Amino acid sequence: PLSLAEKRLDTIMKHQYDLLQDRLPSFEKKTLTVVYEGNSICRSFREAPEVDSVIVVNDIPKSTPIGHVFNVTITGFSGYDLLGTIST
Repeated sequence: PLSLAEKRLDTIMKHQYDLLQDRLPSFEKKTLTVVYEGNSICRSFREAPEVDSVIVVNDIPKSTPIGHVFNVTITGFSGYDLLGTIST
């Protein structure tokens, strides 16, 4: 039944969230090469589209084309996602 499927999904997502809260801090201050996907959203080699979390980078110039590759320094995390700034 749908209610059982939703309960199982909630359990899995809570477990995944708890795991990420332990793991994501280890990325702080690291520099990752990312691909820009638009709307401040980037992915490194470790994030699969529509499956994994993303890297949110708010200091990307508006003129940056989708698909542009650059380095980002991770500054923190929020929920499932990493936060970063463009590395110079």
